[in-house]
Amino acid sequence: MRLRSDELSAVPADSLYFGGGTPSLLAPADIGKLIVLADEIFGLSPDAEITLEANPNQLTDEYFRGLRDTPVNRLSVGVQTFSDEVLKRIRRLHTSVQAEEALTLAEKHGFHNISADLIYGLPGSTMAQLESDLRRLSPLPHLSCYQLTLEEGSILEMQVRKGLERLPSEDGTEAQRELVWEYLRDAGFTHYEVSSFCKGEAWSRHNTAYWRQEPYLGFGPAAHSYLPHRRQWNLPDVRGYCRNVADLPDGRGWDDLEGAVFEREQLTSEMEYEEYVMTSLRTCWGCDLEMVRLKWGVETVSHIRNQLLRYPEQFYKLTYKRLVLTEEGLLFADGVASDLFL
Repeated sequence: MRLRSDELSAVPADSLYFGGGTPSLLAPADIGKLIVLADEIFGLSPDAEITLEANPNQLTDEYFRGLRDTPVNRLSVGVQTFSDEVLKRIRRLHTSVQAEEALTLAEKHGFHNISADLIYGLPGSTMAQLESDLRRLSPLPHLSCYQLTLEEGSILEMQVRKGLERLPSEDGTEAQRELVWEYLRDAGFTHYEVSSFCKGEAWSRHNTAYWRQEPYLGFGPAAHSYLPHRRQWNLPDVRGYCRNVADLPDGRGWDDLEGAVFEREQLTSEMEYEEYVMTSLRTCWGCDLEMVRLKWGVETVSHIRNQLLRYPEQFYKLTYKRLVLTEEGLLFADGVASDLFL
């Protein structure tokens, strides 16, 4: 953080996010020290959203007692499902009881801004089990709901490939997706991003900044950063990352670590446009056509309007200033976005 202290503007940071990986492996006191350091170096706004991702089995009563002495004010809990059988099949370390206890303890210790992760399309999952999960999670203000993605080379991916585990059929997974979207809509959630649902204005301010292409810095192995006209990512090797940062000679800066610690990509105007279209169409706020006109020209807006003619009108809502995909259109968000590329 000290090496990169001049990379953000003087405006205080609006959010701080501990995750992915498993940041709850850190003691609360260490998390608190990192927050104080971030505030000293970059400045945090008085009402900054400070989120900690955590696995349910680590959120004990003792852990919460330490955590409430820190400025952390939002939790993202990796519940995934309350089915113990399915949790074992996807090799999660927690149980349904631990997930329930983690959410109960969070409320007990004064954490009310809570998000939970829910995965559908899991091996052994059923519609009844998924509805039960939704019923148990719907009192929360925020949910992130994802379809299972098999990571190549993972144990689960190999088991599926060898026929040792079976995922729901394509139709079955689609039925689960429909259940999630419909259930949460009826429960009063706003579907504000393809995989994200909130009550009121409890959306993730941090993640929303990604989709709006606001600048952010990522620290630690594999962390990504986005700044005007460039994107960069830190190398994933933990030992190599730490060794190369520690061995940096006195008087040298972050840029001297390029290649050894991070890689960088300069973004052209066209690349920035494509990223904006891709991310904005995932959200309920959609694509700001007035901003597109000012940044990329009136011809680009005309291109967008012409390309939309190939899609049914029920896929989108189009006004003079904004393009927003409907829920039906969100199912084809990536395809629509790619057709709007220059």
